[in-house]
Amino acid sequence: MAEEDTRRLLRVFGVTVTSFEDRSAQLLERATHLRQAGDPDGLAALMKELADALLELQARWLEITDHITLRQRQLLTELARIADEWGRK
Repeated sequence: MAEEDTRRLLRVFGVTVTSFEDRSAQLLERATHLRQAGDPDGLAALMKELADALLELQARWLEITDHITLRQRQLLTELARIADEWGRK
């Protein structure tokens, strides 16, 4: 059922976004401590963690975007078919 796919994608996306928000706050706090400690290696590792979190968020966002675009395309295709059939009568 299409609605179940949508609900599942939105749940996964919602969890990913809230996890990203929590992780962002943690990373900012760690970055502050690493800067104060003068730890460039720790900061580099932190940046990799941030990049991984951003890639995960982007992947989930693209899933939602692709899902919505597919649904729109299906609807528009069907409406065009109905309009075409109507125009032939």
